[in-house]
Amino acid sequence: MERIFLKRDRWGNGISLWILGAVLFTLPVMGIGLRDLDLENDVTSWLPSEDPDARILDWFHHEFEHDSSLLFSWDSSQLNDPRVIAFAEALRSRDDEGPRIRGLKEITTPLDVIELMRTNNVDDETAIDRLEGVLVGTGFLKVRLTASGERQRQWVEQASRQIVRDVTGRTAQVLPPVPKLATNPTSQSGPPADTESEVEEIVPDNDGIPSEEPDVDRAPGTTNSLAIDHPIPPHDFQLRWPALAENDPQVVEIVSRIEALQLGEDRAVESAFFASGAPIAISIALNEHGEEYLTETIAAIRTAALESGIPAEEIRMGGTPVGREQLSREAKRAVWNNDGPAWNLYQRTPVLLSGLVGVITSFLLLRSARLAILVVAAAVYTCLLVLALVPLSGKTLNIVLVVLPDLLLVLTISGAIHVANYWKHAVTNGDPHPIATAVRMAWRPCMLASTTTAIGMASLMTAVLNPVVEFGIYSSIGCLISLLVILLVFPSLLSIWPQRPDRTFEAAERDEVVWGKLGKWIFASRYPVIVGCLVVFVVSVWGLQWFRTETKVIRYFTPESRVVEDYDFLEEGLAGIVSIEAVVQFDDAAQQETTIVERMESVRNVEARMAEHPWISGTISLADFRPHIEPPGPDASTRNKILYRRRAQRMEEAIFESQSAFAEQFV
Repeated sequence: MERIFLKRDRWGNGISLWILGAVLFTLPVMGIGLRDLDLENDVTSWLPSEDPDARILDWFHHEFEHDSSLLFSWDSSQLNDPRVIAFAEALRSRDDEGPRIRGLKEITTPLDVIELMRTNNVDDETAIDRLEGVLVGTGFLKVRLTASGERQRQWVEQASRQIVRDVTGRTAQVLPPVPKLATNPTSQSGPPADTESEVEEIVPDNDGIPSEEPDVDRAPGTTNSLAIDHPIPPHDFQLRWPALAENDPQVVEIVSRIEALQLGEDRAVESAFFASGAPIAISIALNEHGEEYLTETIAAIRTAALESGIPAEEIRMGGTPVGREQLSREAKRAVWNNDGPAWNLYQRTPVLLSGLVGVITSFLLLRSARLAILVVAAAVYTCLLVLALVPLSGKTLNIVLVVLPDLLLVLTISGAIHVANYWKHAVTNGDPHPIATAVRMAWRPCMLASTTTAIGMASLMTAVLNPVVEFGIYSSIGCLISLLVILLVFPSLLSIWPQRPDRTFEAAERDEVVWGKLGKWIFASRYPVIVGCLVVFVVSVWGLQWFRTETKVIRYFTPESRVVEDYDFLEEGLAGIVSIEAVVQFDDAAQQETTIVERMESVRNVEARMAEHPWISGTISLADFRPHIEPPGPDASTRNKILYRRRAQRMEEAIFESQSAFAEQFV
């Protein structure tokens, strides 16, 4: 390979000019690829199409409508907050050109769902209970003081925080009580009676089955003007701590110990409790436009919230789209962050800081600013070239591929430093062709290092997860490209921008004596070194028992970041962010032998068993939109059995015939 740099063309120019010309030719193509570079972290696409779990997911998406959605809330939200309706209407408002926010497909508030349950004779309190942990939260632990406790409130707050610390080992935060809102005078607990409202009046017959069904063209998502009269019980303050969950067994102990606080012979706390109704969440489903223009869609949602009177500092959003948008934003901020101070490169541009560290490290090793710049330039070119291949091949960056530039940067810098040192050695010794000599000395070790690394990376292509397979493909290609850059592009840069030997070259040669002494010492002490390395290896393997994988995007943000604070607020006080869809399927025999009511009760029982899990915040199914009908016992009268069958028949007709479009909204 060194002969390449000894050849001359007919104009007397070396091959280096042609190599650099080819590099310049690739720059526009790289620019096109980097322009379309995008970050995508949809975990549903990680499994290969032939994987059994992926097939189940594809079947589910085919049978059931699936949209990407997010949860929206704010700190002071509650069911009877008029801003719930105002915000929903702000999102749904239309003008002559169509929807105001094009990226939104469906907006569902708790009021929408409760209203739909009303139409099926489900009372408001039952509806709220069924929405608890889904769109209605219980908030944080509320404490109501006695008269004695009010006089010593500061002591009670400190004692309560100490109890939380003793039980959970976590620090509790004292929050003010949920603000009281004026009751809407037009609110009511039953179905609306105004026949001119957007929902027709539902008049139940003697069997408790609606005689009329709601308008099937009304989707959930046209909230009426009525609010829910569901006040929060009075209390004096709230306690919040990390990983708070109402059904956590530790909470029972905390409540009992707080309620047992005494001030002399008097009780300090009247009660400690959770109460549903605050905060609440609004589910916002995105269409394809919203998925494509995620940043603009989320910004429009924030704007609608501000117009509805919701303070910016209280806004809370969570869900897969929010995590993806925030991750993309942070990736862009890593390139350039206008919010960071100009003097602080770590906050202003971490990428530029990494390049600066590479230049400084190369300078310290090479003792030459010119060589350090050329080394980093070759490394950056390698990284950008490989990154440009990702969009040009129809792929996007993911949470695994984001580490690819760091890998290529280290590989290219280390290889280029080898070539630079060989070149310096040849120049210092007066070699007439130092570049060719450097390439001749470097090509074998560099080729062995790069090809073995490429083979190791290519072995990742046997993995199951698509991001790991893609990382194996692009990293192995990147290793080979890095080898070409090290042996062709970097030497060409040396020939275009050469440097004469100076004292720094001689100092570098003297440094070789130090490294030589270190090598001799390692050889002389080889047995203790081997034993020490084996001990480190055994300890490292033993430590793998604490090795954990993480696929949740939110875990990649710092704990103090706003997106993590929003997730914690939603999960501790309202509902879980990650949802699981469970399909209960009845075969033909079960459908023939049981009524729709019996099957709905089976689904309700499955739901109840799931809700018993301590880390499931809430469940909801189509059965929740119907009242519970108690089946007749074996000793029931014939009349009751006939009435039960009649109710079951009418309910089945309502669900599968006249209410088919209505039911499709929730299945």
